[in-house]
Amino acid sequence: SVITNPKDAAKALKALLALMDKRYERLQLHGQRNIEGYNAMADKKGLPREFYVVVIIDELADLMLIAGDIVEDAIQRLTQMARAVGIHMVLATQRPSVDVITGVIKANLPSRIALQVISKIDSKVILDGSGAESLQGRGDLLYLSSGAQKPERCQGAFVSEDEIRGLVDYLKTQGKPDYPMLETMAVTGGAAADLSQFGVEPLEFSQALKLIIERRRISQDLLKSQFGSSARATNILSALEVKEFIHKPEGTNRWEIRFDTIEDYMKVHFPQVPIERKD
Repeated sequence: SVITNPKDAAKALKALLALMDKRYERLQLHGQRNIEGYNAMADKKGLPREFYVVVIIDELADLMLIAGDIVEDAIQRLTQMARAVGIHMVLATQRPSVDVITGVIKANLPSRIALQVISKIDSKVILDGSGAESLQGRGDLLYLSSGAQKPERCQGAFVSEDEIRGLVDYLKTQGKPDYPMLETMAVTGGAAADLSQFGVEPLEFSQALKLIIERRRISQDLLKSQFGSSARATNILSALEVKEFIHKPEGTNRWEIRFDTIEDYMKVHFPQVPIERKD
């Protein structure tokens, strides 16, 4: 999906952190070290595979201006840890200054590409050395790979709008996209992150969400019948309301249920839970 609002982009980065933490929990549960091992195991056991996520930030300067602290911390954690669970980042900026590409961000991005820049200072920010200021433009670039002592000069390919459109049209014929709802993940967080304050376990919370989707309704009595306790039903209702899965409009005694939000949350945090709707 494409996010154009810098504030929404900052929320999406926080959501990716929640996704990363959840994937590490799942890998630990199944005794796997990385996404490749998990997917191989999932194929053998008939479990859902984990999808790869590539995050492309087209202009880092805008994000740093709006939410610098949040963005810097998120990028640091994602670049340090997320690769093993299938989350990768590509950062780009037209303003390679130290207030945009901070030391923390730079230290965690070992592979870098520099196109033509104005000055040696800009080149040093990207590559830790001069050279990019002497490039000729039109795809002329310097590529510094992880562990390399010096950058390699390469020629970037030009892709026209027609070629991009043709590629996108072709990909559309291969299947309908299923975008993860990162905004929803940012609101709800990790599965176990905030449930403890309500006295709710992730397992019973997933069972409650499954119940809501299948029955298409929610009530104190329904939860009490399912979990055998009024106190437990109250705790689950509180968690559902605070996490904005359900809402009771003013002047009414009936819960409104955000089914799309619940289903998106289930896909991310409890993909192994089977759901049978009873419409």
